[in-house]
Amino acid sequence: TTGEEYMYETIGYNYRMTNIAGAMGLAQLPHLDAWNEVRRAHAAQFTAAFATLEWMLPPVEPAGYYHVYNQYTIRVPDRRQLFLAYLAEHRIGHRVYYPHLVPHSPAYRRLGFGGSYPVAEQLAAQVVSLPVHPALNGEDVERVLDVVTRFGGRG
Repeated sequence: TTGEEYMYETIGYNYRMTNIAGAMGLAQLPHLDAWNEVRRAHAAQFTAAFATLEWMLPPVEPAGYYHVYNQYTIRVPDRRQLFLAYLAEHRIGHRVYYPHLVPHSPAYRRLGFGGSYPVAEQLAAQVVSLPVHPALNGEDVERVLDVVTRFGGRG
């Protein structure tokens, strides 16, 4: 993805939900806690396996808080583009969410936003999200772990 889907030309809001989307959400709600636990278990495996990798920074879960990991977002400070190509080559699902800062979108620039946000810009250039969704099975998780940990010697 080029990230162009994150460059907003206009600002708008849509607070409507269809009846079908509402019904699907209600039907899935009883499963939410179990799905979140599966995500957390996958994330715990990733965090343990990635703890010694010097080329990446896994997410940190502060004491007293817990993350439900809609995505498992790591930071790759030096070789993100190479890592993205490597993941694609090995058919590992991944995504760079929000590659552009909202204030840099045309819609917000017209409102006078813009400027420099060095920390946000640095993070936008480093982050990569890996799959942790509950549909992953143990074999899938092991494959992601294997492929990601083998990247370390590249570049």
